[in-house]
Amino acid sequence: MKVLKYVLIAILLLVAAFFLVGIINPKVEYNASIEINKPLEETFELFNNIDHLQAWIPEVKSVEVMEGEPHEAGAKLRMTVESEGNAVVLNETVLEYVPNQKVVLDFEAGAMLKTNSVQFTAKGDQTIIEGSYVCRGSNMFYRSMFRFFKGTFQTIDQGYLNNFKKFADNHISEQSNEMSVDTTKSLIQ
Repeated sequence: MKVLKYVLIAILLLVAAFFLVGIINPKVEYNASIEINKPLEETFELFNNIDHLQAWIPEVKSVEVMEGEPHEAGAKLRMTVESEGNAVVLNETVLEYVPNQKVVLDFEAGAMLKTNSVQFTAKGDQTIIEGSYVCRGSNMFYRSMFRFFKGTFQTIDQGYLNNFKKFADNHISEQSNEMSVDTTKSLIQ
């Protein structure tokens, strides 16, 4: 009987410690960054063009504007993503949109509440993208659990920035494409 008592006490202490983690640290914060080989204006436009989103976030299946304009603070979008074979709906709100400088988005997906703050900085003909991310659980259990997934969350968001870099670096801008067509026409004539 004493062994059972000690096992129950140990389990209660572990459960209390688990929930204490969420009380002490209710949110998970991390950063990710990347350098893009494109000028600031072009990088910002590509990053915020919802028509290109699936090219660098492959889990995105659809994006629907629910309210406002996608490039204005207060806009609301509904994004459907595939996670482990299941469709998950993300409700996104644009909190801040400063062209060629900053975008702040708030996401709600089931038990996860997430804020993405993404800064864009020119570095010559290149652009530095720096993301600051904050994840919170919608209840005490998820607040505690998410603390143990910080590395996973950071790896995912850094992976998306890496994907964006590949997409952006290989994307031919419309201006470059028009110049190529004009050059080809003049060579033919």
